[in-house]
Amino acid sequence: MREIKFRAWDNENHEMIYQYDNTTKQNGIMEAQFSFDDMGVSIFTRNYNSMAWNEIKSFELMQSTGLKDKNGKEIWEGDIVEKEGQTSIVISEDGAFWVGGTILLHANTPNKVEIIGSIHDQKAEV
Repeated sequence: MREIKFRAWDNENHEMIYQYDNTTKQNGIMEAQFSFDDMGVSIFTRNYNSMAWNEIKSFELMQSTGLKDKNGKEIWEGDIVEKEGQTSIVISEDGAFWVGGTILLHANTPNKVEIIGSIHDQKAEV
């Protein structure tokens, strides 16, 4: 069974926050907590220079597909992938993950796709 993981794009600080691993120090985040309840989703982060928790107010939540691309990189909702010369966005719809809205991502698909960016990359174009 695959582990269900999330990441979130912080719309105010323009950085990606991962539910489990923020150890890169690129964004200064030491720890992140994602809270899921009947009120919705809340995200709190703590930076290396402060022990105080900060709530992220504006974010876009994305889920991991549980699959890896042909280079072994984890594929997330919102990633831009290339498959057979075509560039598409990974989306989640009706409980499944799709590439470009037409190709269902499944165990045999990842060896045919390569992540080339994210919808939040400054230079991303699809």
